[in-house]
Amino acid sequence: MPITVRGNYDEKQTFVVKEIIKLPESIPPSLCRKSQTSRIRIVVAVGPFILKDGEVYPVKLVDHAVRWNADTLIIIGPLLQENDQPSGAMSVKRLFRLFIKGLSDAVSKQKLRIIVIPSHCDVNAVDVFPTPPYDVPDDCLAHNVIVLADPAIFTIDGVHFAVSASGIVDHLIEQEVLQFQEPENQNQDSISRAISYMFSSQSLYPLYPPDKNLKFSTKSKEKVSMTKRPHVLILPSVLKPSIKVVEGCVCLNPGQFTRLECAATFTSLEIDLNSASIALSNSIADHIQVNIIQ
Repeated sequence: MPITVRGNYDEKQTFVVKEIIKLPESIPPSLCRKSQTSRIRIVVAVGPFILKDGEVYPVKLVDHAVRWNADTLIIIGPLLQENDQPSGAMSVKRLFRLFIKGLSDAVSKQKLRIIVIPSHCDVNAVDVFPTPPYDVPDDCLAHNVIVLADPAIFTIDGVHFAVSASGIVDHLIEQEVLQFQEPENQNQDSISRAISYMFSSQSLYPLYPPDKNLKFSTKSKEKVSMTKRPHVLILPSVLKPSIKVVEGCVCLNPGQFTRLECAATFTSLEIDLNSASIALSNSIADHIQVNIIQ
């Protein structure tokens, strides 16, 4: 994790650190409601969504979100991992097109908005991080399907979200060798501590060198900048699904949509924007209900 230090060189030309300089604390942006909506509902699902049998699940995703009366469905890749490629005659590109087209057809006449975020380990994505948006033909996209990059920072009715499929929490936990003894860190679990590193570094990927399996592009490092702490941070991980509140931010690991080709996992968020106190708060933790549905 990059840090800034102050010190000097001794007579052996060894740099001796005298002080660790902390960056200014990142603060969440103010909640700026752009509509009269009193409550927003969001469904989050993390891939893979295409299994070895070639079956795809866009309609199931949309049906669940519509039944729950969700405003937004956030789909995070990978849609199809390399080791899950079907053995049938259908090509990877064809499966990808079917998935996106299925999403668009299912949602085209709905009020539901869909946000699709890639993963670098998807066979249909560019194998680099930060990862550009999926390359989707225009005729496959409905007007309410939005394709973003990874990481992605966006707002929904004034609530600020940050999402990354890089696996940064897993990478930070694996590399952690020292638990700092500041009082605020002593009782933190490893996930919360990893997220605190991200906030203190103001970065959605503060680890350098990066994980050996991640092709990190230093030319795009400004794309991982996180100068303002989001209200909601979504970080898929290989760890079991979890919900944490770290420095006032609601942090989610939604869990994978498919497990052992049978179970399905979603995360649903319901945010009450009608409370008078939410506009004065730096956190929406007291105004959000999060459920992991399995």
